[in-house]
Amino acid sequence: SFAFISGERSIMSRGAMFMHLVNHASYHRGWVCEMFFDVPAKPPTTDLPVFLARHPESGFKA
Repeated sequence: SFAFISGERSIMSRGAMFMHLVNHASYHRGWVCEMFFDVPAKPPTTDLPVFLARHPESGFKA
C-alpha cells in the first residue's frame, strides 16, 4: 500500500510497481533526449542494443 502525493491511499502488486518503474524511467530518458534538440545538440544514443555493442565490458551477454 502507498499514498499518492494528494494523500489518497492505494495498493499495487509488485509486478505493477516494477512496470511503473520501467515505464517511468523510459519517460524521463525520452524527456532528457528531447531537450537535446532544443539546445540544439546531438542527443545521446539510448538504444540498448547499441549501448551493449559499444560497451562489451558491461557484462551483458546475448
